[in-house]
Amino acid sequence: MLCLGYSRHSEEYRNFSTLFRSFMAELQVFFRVRNSKCSLSPKELVAVFIDLFLEILEDILRLQPNFILRLKDSIQTLKMELKFLITFLGDTPSQPIELKTTKNVLADIEAVANDVGSFLYSFFFVTDRISVTTMTQTLSDLLGNVVHVKDKIREHCITVAKILPSVEKIM
Repeated sequence: MLCLGYSRHSEEYRNFSTLFRSFMAELQVFFRVRNSKCSLSPKELVAVFIDLFLEILEDILRLQPNFILRLKDSIQTLKMELKFLITFLGDTPSQPIELKTTKNVLADIEAVANDVGSFLYSFFFVTDRISVTTMTQTLSDLLGNVVHVKDKIREHCITVAKILPSVEKIM
């Protein structure tokens, strides 16, 4: 009688496991904003990703695995901050002139969206165990990044408010 560790199934299992892990690694691209050729503007594309991430976070909260209870407040705060970013993206007018600050803020928001995507990817698809402490730290870092971007948004709004009256005079 063959021991399970030495059966022909163990080789098949290892092959499948290796294939599955490589497939999981390839899924990471679906959690990143990509400037693909689509009909959406860059800010609309980022907003779509953030909206998707909001739905995923809502599902995580709804499932309520035990370890999520300790992260619930941070996840709720992240959701609120992501909603703010979507609101900003929706309120950003298409301007007749390209402002460098607008491009910079949009790039920063895209970077935050990609960070959230990486967090969610690791939540679902990384096979290594992730501790609650690590998840708490990651969420804290994400929230810190959002605060930084909100500061840039505030500066951007002040800049646009100063420039916009002169733009209206030109038109």
